Amino acid sequence: MIKPYGSEELFINVISRDTLEQISSSEHVKLCLSDSDLADCYRLSDGSLTPVDSFMGREEVNSLLQNGTLLSGIYFPIPILRAIPKDIFNKKPECLLICKSGGEPKGYIEVSEYFTHDEESISKFIFNRSSGHHPGVARFQNQGNHYVSGKVYMLKDSGELSKYCYSPTELRQIIKDKSIKSIAGFQTRNVPHLAHEYLQRLALEMCDGLLINPILGWKKANDYLPEVVISTYKCLIENYYPKDKVILSGLQLSMYYAGPKEAILHAIIRQNYGCTHFIVGRDHAGVGDHYHKYAGHELADKVQDQLDIKILKMKGPFYCNKCRMITSENICVHDKENVEEISGTYLRQLLLEKKMPQGHLLREEVVKEIFKHDEIFIPE
Repeated sequence: MIKPYGSEELFINVISRDTLEQISSSEHVKLCLSDSDLADCYRLSDGSLTPVDSFMGREEVNSLLQNGTLLSGIYFPIPILRAIPKDIFNKKPECLLICKSGGEPKGYIEVSEYFTHDEESISKFIFNRSSGHHPGVARFQNQGNHYVSGKVYMLKDSGELSKYCYSPTELRQIIKDKSIKSIAGFQTRNVPHLAHEYLQRLALEMCDGLLINPILGWKKANDYLPEVVISTYKCLIENYYPKDKVILSGLQLSMYYAGPKEAILHAIIRQNYGCTHFIVGRDHAGVGDHYHKYAGHELADKVQDQLDIKILKMKGPFYCNKCRMITSENICVHDKENVEEISGTYLRQLLLEKKMPQGHLLREEVVKEIFKHDEIFIPE
């Protein structure tokens, strides 16, 4: 099986409740986090971000900004940071108990350093912009620039969405048990429309298996709710996919909407999950018109030799009225007036109005599954 990224084994810091109770018995400052920020802590501790298992310090961040690599020399696309309130920063405790807002401890940070940094330079590195109407930039900068670094230790994730998700260790065992030698990871934050199904079927022609791994962490308003994405994919797999070849597992991690950098981060995570291939399509992890539609392909070309996982660069599929099928610019020769892009905005509007999209956009079974939910989208 493929090795984890940059390591012979996963970096796992999952602790027992007894261990956490021993730590909690001492007087430690509590760092209360939202569900989305807690998810980042769980991914650091369960090996998803191997070889990173700590919130990064100043030197590590500077190494990324200047060289694109960790201090160890390993390429890594995005700094993993934890902003904290100023009152905790000023106290500088040696250990921070990680808690869900108002709740009991879920883990702790073994503190290495407290530091500040220029958030604009970090924003420029991650998002290729330091301002403007970009949900990732706004969320990042609203967190402030007082940071803590240190190794993260967490209980096994038992949150509401964890029932939809396997850990890297569990996924690797499932892939092994299914005797799947090559498996493509598919990242999504949407319900399964026919263009995405086209990409998934192409991947199944190239590989023995497919991991459908939707993001269930923080997303911008008007994206699909996690339960809607999971239930519609269960419907698709049940009715149309070979169950011995397709694995569905959510990924609790916040979206950055960082385009090409995030595409490579997503590939690294899927390598840690045991995938040998990863699909990067049109405008992967993009938002609006902030990135060129194939910026992820361009970055993949530059860093592919530093990854073990193979990036499958797929051109954005569309419906061609002349071909009368989902196809792509690599195959279809017809003029643009025959091309119908599968617009997420258009689909959302139809679904909000409880209208049935055309059959070449969404399967009828999927639409019926969507309409079983009282709420479809993340509220503003």
